[in-house]
Amino acid sequence: LNTIQDSYSVAGQIALTKKQGVSGQSLAVPHDVQIDVHEKDFRSKTLIKEAIMENDFLKNLSPSQVRELVDAMHEKKVPKGCYVIREGESGSYLYVAAEGDYEVIKDGKVLGSLGAGKAFGELAILYNCKRTASIKALVDGKVWALERKVFQQIMVSSGMKKIDNQLNFLKVVPLL
Repeated sequence: LNTIQDSYSVAGQIALTKKQGVSGQSLAVPHDVQIDVHEKDFRSKTLIKEAIMENDFLKNLSPSQVRELVDAMHEKKVPKGCYVIREGESGSYLYVAAEGDYEVIKDGKVLGSLGAGKAFGELAILYNCKRTASIKALVDGKVWALERKVFQQIMVSSGMKKIDNQLNFLKVVPLL
């Protein structure tokens, strides 16, 4: 989806520019995606869960979905100066910062920083869109990562379980 947005040049003339849209991708999720459970200590599980619950895009997930996401996330080491994500690139991972400090960069300008316990990259797993900013490690760090196809499989399977539970309930309800 592209839209035309009016913007004014220095001379005061209207210049038309295309504004990039965000669109979802087809939900034809392969059912053969293996969801591996990665061991974590209690502190790591709590950190990931709290990061997900504080994120505006993820906070409405059910407790069972959050638990599955936490279990499926795997550890990645991030060396100092390395970009975890780059603005404009396609992305397929959600990250939760576990250790270290990270710089948020957009259009070459530093917008801020984030540290342990912050989730980022969520738009890449929710929508099929390019990264809207870059995240760069200021020190050696560690992140927990979750791939889009695993996220989608968790969402689909949890939705199917909910439907099965509702159908099983309806089967035992007597007809009027």
